[in-house]
Amino acid sequence: MLKKVKEIARQKIGEHFKSIREEKEISTYQITKEYGIRFEVIQAIEEGSSNYTIDNFLAYINAVDCYFYLANRDGKHLDQEDLISKMEGGGKRKEKD
Repeated sequence: MLKKVKEIARQKIGEHFKSIREEKEISTYQITKEYGIRFEVIQAIEEGSSNYTIDNFLAYINAVDCYFYLANRDGKHLDQEDLISKMEGGGKRKEKD
């Protein structure tokens, strides 16, 4: 059951990102050339396949100029800048509600 939920979630997320990319008129060729993401990886993300790394996923999000954040169940979230700051050893920014 959980496996099916994950597959559906990946598929819906992929469809959403593909529609964003298309609305912004960004081609897969542009992403490949400018961000170095292989076409097969772009296709895997947009189709909801699990054949990609978090690095490729984050590069894709950047390529389609999306905002990314993680949310806790309590409503507080950690956005991409917070995440990068933590990875670089910086302090935590003010949490957002």
